[in-house]
Parts: sequence; structure tokens; C-alpha cells
Amino acid sequence: MYKIDLEQFNKYKLNFPETYIEEDIIQELINGGDVFVDNIYSPHIYIMGGSILFPGAGSHIFIYGDINVDSYNNDFISFIQQRNKKEKVYLYLFSNNFEQKCNKLFGNKIIDRWNRLTFRLNKKLFNEHINWRANIPNGYSIVNFDGSSDEFLLKYGKTKDFWNIESKRFGRVLIKNDIDTIVCECFSVFISGKMVEIGIDTKEEYRKKGFGFLTSMAFIEYALSCGLEPNWGCWTFNIESIALAKKLGFLERSNIKMLSIDINSI
Repeated sequence: MYKIDLEQFNKYKLNFPETYIEEDIIQELINGGDVFVDNIYSPHIYIMGGSILFPGAGSHIFIYGDINVDSYNNDFISFIQQRNKKEKVYLYLFSNNFEQKCNKLFGNKIIDRWNRLTFRLNKKLFNEHINWRANIPNGYSIVNFDGSSDEFLLKYGKTKDFWNIESKRFGRVLIKNDIDTIVCECFSVFISGKMVEIGIDTKEEYRKKGFGFLTSMAFIEYALSCGLEPNWGCWTFNIESIALAKKLGFLERSNIKMLSIDINSI
């Protein structure tokens, strides 16, 4: 496998189907990780690693290309073993029939199989909720998440490793005024080009009250005012997240297979 840079990648002009992955995310993967191909002159297999998107345990690898190329069978397992030092590898399969190929390569080393949905905002549907502020209950306020303020981060127990200036993250939070506590927050997981990936978290005791919807509306409204395109992603088993995405006006774009593999047992 051969490593390529952004200039080489653009030269190949690989057309990733929009239903699978956005070009902005591809660029972020290249900027934040590595991209490898099976043939430097005429690549068929693209393997991308983007730790910038998914910090934490495990290595996240994105695969796209022609599964019928023999070099994939010969090189892929050894490549994964050499490049990854963590116990688990998460493979995102952006090509049809890749799962069948991985079944043959990894067999019972595959620990879990999940499907990840991605959604893109339909602005017409979103604008149907233009009067959302009228539904903010008395005693609650939506404010800007000021990640640049050490005082703000300390007050609400947030860490600078996530809310650092370099990340350019932003957010909106719903605060219960009488106890000055964040009960729901909506934030940018990452920003790539004009795309912003949305994260949402509501304290358990405040769920099923519509707070996630209100906080998300505030976040999305601000993101749109900045010229950004909101993107929503979640696993198929997260029924609540899917329902919230649709209520906000998001439409499903893709359903991506992900395999979790025990790299140490290969």
C-alpha cells in the first residue's frame, strides 16, 4: 500500500458517491490522518484513517474502491496489523459488497456490526419551526457555549481538550436558570469546509421534554447564519436520535456498514 497526499488525491479525482460520503469529510480525513492506495499510478483501493474525526479508543478506517482487485486480499490484513496499535479497528465500508469480502478476510474476528445513518438538512422543513423560541419554557435560557472562555468551561465542568480554539467548535446550551446548570447542549463535533457535524447531549433526568429539539434548533439556526451545512449522523439503533433528526427537518442520505474487528486476534 502506498501513502498519497492531498495533491495526489485531487489528481485522481475519485468520485465518491454523495450517498456514501461527502467530499468535505474526505478532505478532513486526508488533513487529519493518512490515505493509502494499492497502486500509486492507477489506484483501485483507497484506505483512509481519520483520528481527527473520532478521537479516543480504537482506530477508525474508511475504505472505498474496487473489491475485485486481488491485491486487496493479499495486502489488507497485514497493512491493518502494521498500521494500528490499538485493540480494535472500526472499518467503515463505502463500497457495495465490501462486507462479504471482510467476512472472508476476518471471519470470527469481527466483534460487532453496526449501520450508521447520515442525514442532511432540508431547509424548507426546518423553516416550518421558525417560531420555536416560543416553546422555551419559563425558567430556562438558551445561550452560546463559550468554549474560548476558561471561566465558562470551569463553571460548567467542560474540558479544554475538546473545547480548544484550534478545533473552532461552537455550541448552544439550554440552562435551567434557578440552579444555573446545563441540561442540554448541542455542539459541533467537527467542522470540515462548509460542513458541520452535529452532536447533542441531554441530561438523563431532562429527556423527553423537547429540550433536545429546542437546543438543536438554536444551534442549526446559528450554523446556517454562518454559511455552514449541518450534518446529522447516528447509529440505526438510536431511535431517539433518528426521530429528532427527522423532526428538525433532516432527510436520510446514506446507510453505511461499520465492522468492529479485534486486531490482536488476527
